[in-house]
Amino acid sequence: MDSQPRRILKPLLPSTGPKPNRPILVAPKRLKRIVACEACRVKKTKCSGERPICSRCKTLDIDCEYAVESGDENRRVTLKRRYDQVEAERDQLRELFDLIRERPDTEAYEFFRRIRTSSDSVQVLRLVRQAHILLPNPTPTSPVSSHPEIEKLDSEALRRSPLKLRARPWTLVARDGIVSSLVSSFFAWDGNYMTPFIDLKCFLKNMDAGNLAVTEFCSPFLVNAICCVSVSGLGHETENSMPRAEGICGVRAQIQTTICLVSSLNLSQAFTDGNLAVSYDLIKAFDAEARRHLGHVRETPSLATVQGLLIMFVVSCYLGQDKAGVIYRHLGYDMLDRLYIENRLETTRDPLAKQVYCKAQWGIYCYESFHGRLPAIRMPIVPRLFHLPEWDQEVCRNIDILNEPYTSASYRPPFAPVFEHEVSQFNKDVLESETPENLGARKRLYERLKALRKALPSHLRNERNSTPGTNILRIHFDEIAMFILRPVQAELIFADEATTRDLRIEHCQYVVEVAECHFRTQLSSDYTIMFMHGCFHVCLTLVPFLDETICQDLFTRAAGALRRGVWDIPAMRLVMSAIEAVVWAMGKKVPPAARASFMGEAPKDVKDVSPEWGFPQMEYVQSLPGREPENLREISEVRGSLGALLEKWNALTL
Repeated sequence: MDSQPRRILKPLLPSTGPKPNRPILVAPKRLKRIVACEACRVKKTKCSGERPICSRCKTLDIDCEYAVESGDENRRVTLKRRYDQVEAERDQLRELFDLIRERPDTEAYEFFRRIRTSSDSVQVLRLVRQAHILLPNPTPTSPVSSHPEIEKLDSEALRRSPLKLRARPWTLVARDGIVSSLVSSFFAWDGNYMTPFIDLKCFLKNMDAGNLAVTEFCSPFLVNAICCVSVSGLGHETENSMPRAEGICGVRAQIQTTICLVSSLNLSQAFTDGNLAVSYDLIKAFDAEARRHLGHVRETPSLATVQGLLIMFVVSCYLGQDKAGVIYRHLGYDMLDRLYIENRLETTRDPLAKQVYCKAQWGIYCYESFHGRLPAIRMPIVPRLFHLPEWDQEVCRNIDILNEPYTSASYRPPFAPVFEHEVSQFNKDVLESETPENLGARKRLYERLKALRKALPSHLRNERNSTPGTNILRIHFDEIAMFILRPVQAELIFADEATTRDLRIEHCQYVVEVAECHFRTQLSSDYTIMFMHGCFHVCLTLVPFLDETICQDLFTRAAGALRRGVWDIPAMRLVMSAIEAVVWAMGKKVPPAARASFMGEAPKDVKDVSPEWGFPQMEYVQSLPGREPENLREISEVRGSLGALLEKWNALTL
């Protein structure tokens, strides 16, 4: 027997079924990154590839930089692309160097100057390729540029111009002397009161820089529009016209001499750019150049384009032959709405930009008020008209045109166009209302107008500081007084024991004397249409009293001033014919001494008269007791349209 004990085994239990298969665990694969940051690449560590900072750099708090621009691009592709860019830039710089080496000295100097003033030398090359707009003078083969008299006169115009500007790259039409003189003339006359929506400081800053890529407040379209409106107002010097001072006075005469010389030589200069070919007729040339640039910028809203469109509307009115002026005006206001100036003022922190946009919005409103109708745009809600140089960079003070604080309690900025708007609205409401007029309200308007002018600082009153600007302001106040007084019966005691007739004659006399004083002390071509505007309303206001000697004298003097404007502004002949129509309609006769001013000025065709030309309604002019003249009833249905008035009058007088 075996001495060792037997091992007792436990019985096996029945099987419960097959065991489930366990999943095979596979180690996770590491995410592959195409690129790594420079810090991880140098240390040869794993990089998460996150941008702008990977997880490792974030943990270590170190700078994280990538050599490639995007996560789906490897280093080799990036280096190849950068190599191609550098090679292309090298070829462009070589081309620019060859141009400087091969071109004439004057052009090479212009290239060199542009390179020094531009932050991007390649951009200069792009500008050179675009129709050679950087050339400081017309092509040497041009008969105009090669004529020594033309060069001499242009140099003299540049010397006498208060502003020294470069014509390129803004315009191809004229050289530096002519362009500098025309821009100076604009800001001294029309740009100072009639079109006061361009900030001179910012405009000149952008124009001097000459960088078309970054300009905001200047553009080729705006510069050509300014030159066009300035040259369209050039007059003809008389033997008695003598320059009174160096500067603006005499600058237009220099331009006129240049134009006359070009005409006498029977020369023409053609500028060919694509399908563009313009003659050396400056008005047509600047107009064509402005239209060409407008085609490039009309789809992109900008303040400079808005300003240029409104100036081109003025040009069309001056010439009196282009209904496209209506399109310019409405395109300008449509683009002005798309600028959302109020929103810009809320978001911008640049005080200079705020000044430019505020002045533009208020200036456009003032400009619109001069058409004789209610403005087509609403009164701006922006309180800042301009800013003083000493304002704080963070907080811009709200001030009005008289430098008084503008608060929520302020009634409205006290200046003439806003008051004219109120008077025009009052006259319109009275005319359309069937209730008797409230004479007391009209008298209160007149007293407010007198108080407003009395409150002006001494330097804004022409009797103490006679300047073109203060003279225009005085004429504007007298015009508004005429608007208040014209609809009132002539023999009614209105203010200060004076009848309406006496007050109307008094204001007419002020306008005529101020205009005559200006023309005696300035060159015959140095004026703004605002002087013609005042004389026009003098003639209309005096028509009911042409039987009186004093009114005949004032009417004759005002008509003589308007007659001289026909030489400068062709559309003035339409205005002269409109005055004749009113005289005829009211049963009066043009004074014998004034007949010469109206001879030969009847327009041949009035169908092309811009419908935007406003005209006072007949009820504003008549205001005489007794039976209404029969002729007046024939044209009384004409409501504020110069073209409609002339068409009706021509039909009645055939």
